[in-house]
Amino acid sequence: MKQTAVEWLEEQIKDIFYVAEASEMAKKFKSVYEQAKKMEKEDMESAYFCGSCDRMNDEGSFEQHYKETYGGNK
Repeated sequence: MKQTAVEWLEEQIKDIFYVAEASEMAKKFKSVYEQAKKMEKEDMESAYFCGSCDRMNDEGSFEQHYKETYGGNK
């Protein structure tokens, strides 16, 4: 399974700044991280449809591609 840029960044930040899970900083990071993942997925979806405008695709096609490539509900 591939790793997105935002997922890579999460790993780097966790390695650089160890933060206890219950801290306010960790909660804020988690919120910002989830927002970044959502924005990244929207950008990927837009690029997917722009890159395949000569084919007939529906939204289900992107969701299937995303899950197969990046896994889970990201």
